[in-house]
Amino acid sequence: MNFDEYQKRALTTASTTGDEFKDIMHWALGVNGEAGEIAEKLKKIIRDKKGMISEADKAELSKEIGDVLWYLAVLAEHLGMSFEEIAEANLDKLQKTGSYWRQRGQPMTIESLVREYLSKINIMQLATSVGDQPWLCTVHYYHDKTLNLYWCSLPARRHSEEISRNSQAAAYVLVHENTPDEDYVTGMTITGHAELIGPKIDREVFELYAKKHNESDKFVKAVINDESPYKFYRLKPNKITLFDNKNFPNDPRQEWDLA
Repeated sequence: MNFDEYQKRALTTASTTGDEFKDIMHWALGVNGEAGEIAEKLKKIIRDKKGMISEADKAELSKEIGDVLWYLAVLAEHLGMSFEEIAEANLDKLQKTGSYWRQRGQPMTIESLVREYLSKINIMQLATSVGDQPWLCTVHYYHDKTLNLYWCSLPARRHSEEISRNSQAAAYVLVHENTPDEDYVTGMTITGHAELIGPKIDREVFELYAKKHNESDKFVKAVINDESPYKFYRLKPNKITLFDNKNFPNDPRQEWDLA
């Protein structure tokens, strides 16, 4: 049974007064009342049983939780809402916020967010410079467990040539641009040292890079055997600056020093 099926069956057991406002208030207050029953039972378990929850206690709590579910389903129906869509939207919200980490029993940290964001995005802006002339380009990347960033490029490209002369480089990853519906900005600036590693790239890292970007087996074999004009480069970060005004609304600029 899914949420929508439960919602439809729950509605067949609901009685109405004919006054929509009164019915909605009745079900809303019912949610509060049944949630209070759960809290009351848990209070007594803590007080009288030192927090030891028996199988009988679980059975009683299950009934009260079911009552909360019933009131929520009927309330949602009379507000014109799909219970299934509510559940899916809630999980989607939690996965996009710090609540996601708290629900998993993990603290929301700069590191956890950086790792999450790097896994979601495929491209980055790579900044290099020689003398007083900066350069910016776009490359596909893969990151490893230590947050090194890898990309594949031709040595004749301007950014590749500049890395050979000046290893200091930076990358920018745009995670989310503000929209009318989601008015927040998330992005990361990663600074460090870039280098050519060629075919010496760790095979596991390369295979994961190829999988992420749907590269062919022929391409993989050519790069590993140093038979391709494309070479692998790596940016080893020493500092990551995260701008995230959704998870850190009071202080969106968060810095993580890896040096």
